Amino acid sequence: MRKYGILLLQAGLSLILIGKLAADEHLRADIGKVLDAAHGRWLLAGLSLVLLSEFCCAVRWWLLLCALGTPISFKKAVIFCGAGLFFSLGLPGGAGGDAFRLLYVIRLHPGQFASISISILLDRLCGLAALCLAFLAAGLHGGPLLESNPEVFSLVLLAQWVLGTTVALLFLWWLSTLRFARKLWIPAFMSRLRQKTDHLSKIFTGILAQPRSVLAGIAASILSLTFHFSTYYYSARAFEVHVGWGQMLKMMPIVDTLVMLPISFSGVGVREILFERLLGGLYGVPTAAAVLTSVGGFLLQVFVAGVGGVLIPFTAASSSHSDH
Repeated sequence: MRKYGILLLQAGLSLILIGKLAADEHLRADIGKVLDAAHGRWLLAGLSLVLLSEFCCAVRWWLLLCALGTPISFKKAVIFCGAGLFFSLGLPGGAGGDAFRLLYVIRLHPGQFASISISILLDRLCGLAALCLAFLAAGLHGGPLLESNPEVFSLVLLAQWVLGTTVALLFLWWLSTLRFARKLWIPAFMSRLRQKTDHLSKIFTGILAQPRSVLAGIAASILSLTFHFSTYYYSARAFEVHVGWGQMLKMMPIVDTLVMLPISFSGVGVREILFERLLGGLYGVPTAAAVLTSVGGFLLQVFVAGVGGVLIPFTAASSSHSDH
């Protein structure tokens, strides 16, 4: 019941934010004008970039799986990632795709639960590392442009806090798995927590034993993020938003960081508000064009996720078949 309550809250916030935008009469009229002048060829270019981004994600996970001793075929990894994307966008929390990949690879390799779990965790961590690097590369640390717009500056600070807190918690998680931490005395009621940290120590040991795979995963994540950010650049071009590629890449780490927060359904509503505030605040883009840029980029992702759903029947191979 609690899970459904969270889902209802997420869907409710998404509906409220979208409803707020839709209730603006002038915005609806402006959206109609922008749509009339839109260029579909740019959206087709954006669609190819979404496919490239997801392909890089499949390469990343395949490399990690093989390095950790679960050598599934590359074709199977692509199919699992495509089907997983369908569940990631279709289920609350974004973890549906991870659960799908875990369950279906275990069917092929039932004795390798630990290594498969580590591959998915490491897959996520590589993506987070790439996002942190993108945020640093964007150079959003202040300056006249940010300081002149307090609302944008607040969003940048919030994104910094979210990323910084996430990294700090991961660091503390890692510390809890070290030998000295496992020897520390803890009260009896925390014994179950000690068992979990002992299990986590094995996970981190497995991760640190594969430095080259980690670096390859981060490199694939950087490529994936670049294609993902560029998707929204082409969406902007489709709606005649004159923002440079570098300017879009500077803004997107803020959007992706804040959309990670599990406060809305797949980021719907939050993403549109962020585009409205950031494109308008940083580059003076009109609200209608900013909102359509967000919607266009997200719908391209939804389309590719739908294609991933078509791959679901191809994941139903018998677990008795070897997939080396």
